[in-house]
Amino acid sequence: MRILYVVEQIEESFGGSIINRRNLDLLNRLGCDVELYKVVPRRLSLHRRLREIVTDYRVYGGLTIGIIKEIEKKVAVDSFDAVFITYSRYGALVRKLKKRFPELKLVTFFHNIEVIYAYQETCIQHNKLRACASALLTYVAEKASVKYSDTIIVLNQRDASFLKKIYHRNVDVILPTSFEDEGENCEKRMIHAPLRYLFVGSAFFANIQGINWFIEHVLPFVSGELYVVGRGMSEVLREGRPQDRLRVVGEVDNVKDWYKQADIVVCPIFLGSGMKTKTAEAMMYGKPIVGTREAFVGYDVDPEKIGGCFDDARGMIDSLNRFEKNPERLEMCGQYARTMFVEKYSFASSLDIMRRVFDND
Repeated sequence: MRILYVVEQIEESFGGSIINRRNLDLLNRLGCDVELYKVVPRRLSLHRRLREIVTDYRVYGGLTIGIIKEIEKKVAVDSFDAVFITYSRYGALVRKLKKRFPELKLVTFFHNIEVIYAYQETCIQHNKLRACASALLTYVAEKASVKYSDTIIVLNQRDASFLKKIYHRNVDVILPTSFEDEGENCEKRMIHAPLRYLFVGSAFFANIQGINWFIEHVLPFVSGELYVVGRGMSEVLREGRPQDRLRVVGEVDNVKDWYKQADIVVCPIFLGSGMKTKTAEAMMYGKPIVGTREAFVGYDVDPEKIGGCFDDARGMIDSLNRFEKNPERLEMCGQYARTMFVEKYSFASSLDIMRRVFDND
C-alpha cells in the first residue's frame, strides 16, 4: 500500500514528534510504501492570514492554502492508496482531499482532542480575546477532520469519549502511546543522595503550569534535587529556588541520558488530553513515577506500584519523602514500571493495532 504521510513535528525529541515517528515506523514495518510530506508552517502577514481565514475558515494549525494545494497536486500526480494525517487541526486539508478524491482513504491521528487544549488555554491566558479566537478556529478545523476522515485514531478511551461527546462520532481505533524499546540495556545505577527528580517537557502551557506548581508547593518540602529537561524551559523557569535545588537543563540532544541518571520521574500535569509521552518514557527506562491523575490517563497501571498518583501537594510530598527513606521501594517501583512497559506499551504491542487500520483495503 502506498501512503502519503503528512506531518509537521517529527525530528524533535519530545511528545508529538516521538509518536509521529512511532506511527511512521509502524507503517514501514507493515511493509507500506510511505512518502513523507513535512508541513513547514509559513509566517503570513496579518492581512494574508485574515484573507485565508475568509477564504476557508478551516485553514488552521500551521496550514496555508498554498500548502493544501501542494499536497492536493501531489496526490493528483502520484498513485497513493491512503493519506495518513498526523494532526487533527488539519481539517481543511482532510475536507479538500475527500471532496476531490472521494475514493482515497483518509486516516487522521488525534494526539489530543485539540479543542479541549484550546479551551484550557483560554482559562489561563491573559489575552482572552486571542485565546477564544484560537479555540473557535481549532473547533471548526478539528470538526472538519472528524467529518471527512475515513478512519480516526486516538490514544485512549477518554479521548474517544470526548470526541463522541463533542463531535458526535465514534472513533475507529485506539492506539496507545508506545515506543521501540530503548531501555532494555539500561544498567542499574546507584541511587543518589539526595534523590534526583526529573521532569521532562517543553515550554508548553500545561507543562509550565504543572512544573511551577511542583516548584512552589512540593519542592520546598522534600530534599531531592529537581532537574527540568525540555525545549524552552530555560527561558520560562528561574533557577535557584528553593535552596538551589532546581536545575533547569533546557533542551538536550539525548533525553535518554537524563532518564538514566534520574531516581524518580515527576509528572505534575493537571491540564491536557491524549496521553503523556513522558510517562511511557519513564516506564521504558524503569523509573518510578510520581504524578497526577492526568499523567496516568490512558495507562493501565497500578499508580501505587509504579510510584504514586496525587493531585494534592501533601500526597506527593509524603510519597517522595517515603522514597527518600526506602531505597528498596525505588527498586520495586522501577521494576514494575519496566515490566508494564514491555507488556503493554512497547512497539510490538502497537503493530497489530496499526495493521487493523488497513486490513480491509
